[in-house]
Amino acid sequence: MTTTSLFRRRALTRAGQIWMLFHAYARGKCWPSTVSGFLFPDKTKVETRIVENLIEGVRSNLIEAIRLRIKVDVQVDFHLSDSIDSSAIAGIVRHLVKKQHTKIAEYLGVKYHKDHMDEAEVAKRFGDATWHYKHHNDDLNHVAEFAISELQWYHVGRVAKLTGEGSDEISSGYKIYLTDFLREPDTFWPLDA
Repeated sequence: MTTTSLFRRRALTRAGQIWMLFHAYARGKCWPSTVSGFLFPDKTKVETRIVENLIEGVRSNLIEAIRLRIKVDVQVDFHLSDSIDSSAIAGIVRHLVKKQHTKIAEYLGVKYHKDHMDEAEVAKRFGDATWHYKHHNDDLNHVAEFAISELQWYHVGRVAKLTGEGSDEISSGYKIYLTDFLREPDTFWPLDA
C-alpha cells in the first residue's frame, strides 16, 4: 500500500505548550503506536517471564527514563503526592543526582510552596483545568493538579516537570478503576500454577 504525500500539521493549545505532529501514513488506515497495533502487549497471551525479571525491567526502564529527562538546561521539578509513582520518581531523582554530583546533592533541599484553594479558586480554574486535562474527570483532582502547575510556574518558572501521571492507575490501581480491573481475567499466571 502506498502512503500519502508527507505532510505535517502543528496544533497549538491555548497555552501554546502542546505540539501535535502528524507524518505520512497509509490512506484509510489508523496510525498504530506499535507494529502489532497494541499500545501494550496482548493481555490474552500467558506471561512466561519470571516476576523478578519483570520487576527489574520496570525499575531499569524507569531509572533510564528519569535519567534522560533530568539532563536538561532548566531546573527539574517534580510533584509529590501520597502515591507510589511520585515518591519513586523523587527517590530516583535524588539517587541519580547524588550519584552524579555529590556536592550538589549535599546542598540539595526541597522548596515547599503552599497555596490555599477555596470554592472560588476551584471555580476560577475549573474551565481551563478541564480543557487541558487528558481524560474525563469524576472528581476535582484535575483542578488541583492544574493549580499546582500554576504555582510551580509562578514560583519557579520554566522547568522540566516529572510526575507519575498514569502509573498508579496501571501499577497499583485506584478504587475507581477496580471494576475495570476485575472485568478481565488475569492471564499473567498459567492455569496450572
